[in-house]
Amino acid sequence: MKYLYLLALTLFFVEPVCARHIIGGAFTYECLGGGNYRFTLKMYRDCFLWGRF
Repeated sequence: MKYLYLLALTLFFVEPVCARHIIGGAFTYECLGGGNYRFTLKMYRDCFLWGRF
C-alpha cells in the first residue's frame, strides 16, 4: 500500500517533458581513391512537432 502512495505522490509532482528524436537516417561512404573517402550522413526528423515546444 505504501508503494501505491509513493507512486501517486511521484506522479503528482512530475513535470511535462518533451523529447525530439531523429526518425531515421543513412550513413554512406564513397572511396575517392588515393586513400580519400567521402562520408555522407542524412538525418530525418519530424518537422511538424519540432517548432511546437
